[in-house]
Amino acid sequence: MVINTLDEAREVVHTLILFTSGSEHMSVIQGMYEVSPKLNIHQVNGIFLEELQNSVIAAQRIISSNLSQGGSHIGRDLVITLTRF
Repeated sequence: MVINTLDEAREVVHTLILFTSGSEHMSVIQGMYEVSPKLNIHQVNGIFLEELQNSVIAAQRIISSNLSQGGSHIGRDLVITLTRF
């Protein structure tokens, strides 16, 4: 999926939150998204991380991104990983 606007980024992260909330049995959930060149990929990453940290997911899973320190960032791909404690 290509994220073209910041509103789309918010919609996509809310979908990821809903999916994760219903998937307690899964140890690792990974969302992979392509960010449009029109957008700042770090701003989109910030939206994802902020929304996830402010959700119930933060109490259940470790949240990381390929744009986090030590992450591997190539191209316009954003990879969010949610790992159950």
